[in-house]
Amino acid sequence: MTLVFFLLFILSLISLVAGLIKPSIFSRILKGSVARKSIGLIFGIASFVFFVGVGLTAPKTTNGATNTNQPKQTKDEANIEASKNQQEKSAEDSTTSLDDTLYLVASVTDGDTIKVEISGKLEAIRLVGIDTPETVDPRKPVQCFGKEASDRAKMILTEQKVRLEKDLTQNERDKYGRLLRFVFLEDGTNFNKKMILDGYAHEYTYQSNPYKYQQEFKEAEKQAIEANRGLWSASACGGDTTQEATTPTQNTSGGSSPTATQPTTPTLPPSTTTTTLPVKKSKTSICHAPGTTYYNQTIYFTPYNTIDECLDSGGRLPLR
Repeated sequence: MTLVFFLLFILSLISLVAGLIKPSIFSRILKGSVARKSIGLIFGIASFVFFVGVGLTAPKTTNGATNTNQPKQTKDEANIEASKNQQEKSAEDSTTSLDDTLYLVASVTDGDTIKVEISGKLEAIRLVGIDTPETVDPRKPVQCFGKEASDRAKMILTEQKVRLEKDLTQNERDKYGRLLRFVFLEDGTNFNKKMILDGYAHEYTYQSNPYKYQQEFKEAEKQAIEANRGLWSASACGGDTTQEATTPTQNTSGGSSPTATQPTTPTLPPSTTTTTLPVKKSKTSICHAPGTTYYNQTIYFTPYNTIDECLDSGGRLPLR
């Protein structure tokens, strides 16, 4: 349409010029006398109208450029958003990888180690972020509350199906070749956290290397301590699981606060007597005097000359 108006504009402009210069041309065409003024008026108006028509129908270059670029801009924004989402997903995947596959628990070794079938192969799994008292380490005696923790894990996990979550901030396997994983029950419960919360395990950070659920596990341990659950109970270990275990009661079938056999308070030497061997204050602030039940098993300690000195420093007497 713009081209038509442009051609008509040129034609009317030529006619205007020709008519003004030689009006006789139009007199012969129209077979009558035509005044120069009339020719100028007619073709002048026609030229103006066609010129306006050219302007109105001409492509709007600026707007067209904007409209052309708009889809590109929208596409770029979409690409940026997609890239951002991919980065966020990659960041999440870079720390953890939850396998939706359900694996059968073939056996429970102890409170923090199980065996599952993966692709037809039996794999040992070491639970990340927790540590339970020893029961199967040949180098150590069965520790306080170890059997209870092991029995609890067996009760919950034996022949059950679980999901495994890998934490990419940790190694694939430990030095014993066990896979390092978080274990989730079919209902979505984090079993590692549950063992801590119920008082069957300590929170454990290997070589100060933070893991995904570290803060949750630490909070779970805090709650277990405040509630005196399981190994934190004064009638069990009081939190000091380095002690050698005594015969536990049969209270491992359920509940979150099991107890061990009620111990008897040991006979301590007179509080003012200075001993040849030091009184040992354990990492859990329990004062072990020479000759008492767990004196020799307490390896990491602060030495004191007397029981009074140990107690005055904030220590407490053992319950067995």
